[in-house]
Amino acid sequence: VLYLASSIFGCFHVQQGIELYDLAADNSHVTKFIRKDRQYFSDYGLSVMVIVEDAFPYWDETKRSQLQACLEAFKEPHFGDRDIFTSWLDSYLS
Repeated sequence: VLYLASSIFGCFHVQQGIELYDLAADNSHVTKFIRKDRQYFSDYGLSVMVIVEDAFPYWDETKRSQLQACLEAFKEPHFGDRDIFTSWLDSYLS
């Protein structure tokens, strides 16, 4: 009976979702990062990174153009803001 009563009580007080910082120690770098990330970057949404694993000939202008076309196609599925895009290669070339 005690088990049933505590189960019913728990069902009425359970919350949906879990906070990521609850999974780490209070003073850990993970908790600090998550809190700062939410504080300063929550307006921007999640980051998506594109990584080229193999050696890439960045010096070849044709290959760079092909890579740029691939990145433009990646930005196409309108699930995010196209204006918020960061590329180290664009910064380096400008």
